[in-house]
Amino acid sequence: MTQKRRFMKVDFCKISVVVLFILFALSSDAQAFFEDSEKTKKNLFKAGMLDMKIDGADPFVQRNVVEGDEFFQEFYLKNKGTIDFDYKIFTENVSGDLCGQLNIKAKAEGEEIFDGKLEDFSYSDNLKAKKNINWNLELKVGDGDWEEKCKFDVYFNAWQKNFSFKQGWNDAEEISGNEVVFIDEPKKKVIINEVMWMGSTASSSDEWIELRNLSDEKIDIGGWEIENARSSGNSLKIPGGKSIDSNGYFLISNYSDESANSALAVEVDEVNSSISLSNFGNGNLVLKNEKENIEDEVMGVEWFFGENGNNKKSMERNNEYGNGLEEKNWHTCEREICASGYFWDNPEENFGTPGEKNSDIFKIRIEKPPNTRR
Repeated sequence: MTQKRRFMKVDFCKISVVVLFILFALSSDAQAFFEDSEKTKKNLFKAGMLDMKIDGADPFVQRNVVEGDEFFQEFYLKNKGTIDFDYKIFTENVSGDLCGQLNIKAKAEGEEIFDGKLEDFSYSDNLKAKKNINWNLELKVGDGDWEEKCKFDVYFNAWQKNFSFKQGWNDAEEISGNEVVFIDEPKKKVIINEVMWMGSTASSSDEWIELRNLSDEKIDIGGWEIENARSSGNSLKIPGGKSIDSNGYFLISNYSDESANSALAVEVDEVNSSISLSNFGNGNLVLKNEKENIEDEVMGVEWFFGENGNNKKSMERNNEYGNGLEEKNWHTCEREICASGYFWDNPEENFGTPGEKNSDIFKIRIEKPPNTRR
């Protein structure tokens, strides 16, 4: 028996239609994918501002320091920008033999955050936008074998939060020119504080010189002398056994307060009838200790201040005493306290504060100056 092969009939027309439909669908999906989009409306990108300021800071400039001296600096660290920042405050460029003996204590908003060596000072924190921090720095001279000076700068670096100083926005400030000097000139312990070079309304010879002890210790001044305090440029000698109390005053006068030629109402510490001060061309007053070392010197060739008219007014040293040879460190005693009856038998005619603190220290009117002898 003959077998016949059977063939499947394929309808190519139908297959073609199906394939075309599938290809069309795929091509439609692909077209939809590549053309799809999303939108956000009213987008705004705003840059912040980082701005750090140091307000009220001046350099530490101190001369003639000794062990135990302390100096203070107060200022405000301000974030004037619109973004928070991290910051660091530290010392840099520290140089000089004295630096190793300088300690610094730092307070932020009254809280102590550092107490140690100047050269080790470093502190980091953060500060919110539009906020301020009150800073206090205290510099203290420690003990040890040291000399000469120390120079240093205080730096402030601020940078955008979550970044480093070299990344993102940053700002920097500094307090430069800081200098502390130990050996510039010996620190004075006793100075010539007030001079009544013209006399008083009681007598033109009613002249006196007042010394001031700047230290916290009683000082023996026996054997000391004041050059050009007598006629012909001779020296006035202070006898042995004389001393000045700590932070006290010592009054040397031509007459005692009981003399008819004296207008003084306060007790005199040393009466020396040889005092003679010329109104013009006297010569500088030079205070020397018992070893003949100069303690202080005052311009007397031409008196800077004082008044020799109907009223007699003394020449006073400023509380910040400075160099006695410079005019800026003196003034005329003419405030109300200067004509007080506690100082003078005939007030309103004579002006001065003999045996007491000078008039620029009296900040307010007082009825009686403290520690007046009478």
